[in-house]
Amino acid sequence: MRIPGMSITAGLAAALMLALPAGLQGQRTAHHDPHHGQQMQQQMARMQQMQQRMPRIMDRTHQLSQQMAQRMQGAEGQMREQHRLMQGMCDAMGEMAQQAKRIMERSQQMMQDPAFQRDREMQRDMERLHEHMGDMAERMENSLQLMERMTQRLGQPQPDTR
Repeated sequence: MRIPGMSITAGLAAALMLALPAGLQGQRTAHHDPHHGQQMQQQMARMQQMQQRMPRIMDRTHQLSQQMAQRMQGAEGQMREQHRLMQGMCDAMGEMAQQAKRIMERSQQMMQDPAFQRDREMQRDMERLHEHMGDMAERMENSLQLMERMTQRLGQPQPDTR
């Protein structure tokens, strides 16, 4: 059926728009946004910065874990147990950093997918994920600093707090 006054091309375009799911219709125009490419580049740069933080955290946790293993050899009783527990915490923090790095690598791969680049809503969700991952990296670094301080205190005579 042809609508009077509408060209065949316009009719086909309208029919295609009606046939597209609502989410894809918005994607069509989002892809042509001039700021889109710049936003994607900024998001990728932030992800790369976070990815670089994780190996540093992993290295620090590994060093701390080795330090605890060495101290454990000369320690006895309760002090040995404290060093063992701290070593386990360091190992767990290192594993957490490794998992976070994997998440960031996979999300970066997702961001390079053309279908992802056309989906504005998914991009907004990914941006939120990146913010959360950045917060998590910050918290991991802060936690690691606390662990380093606690490690320094282990083996030192503790003041009586009673």
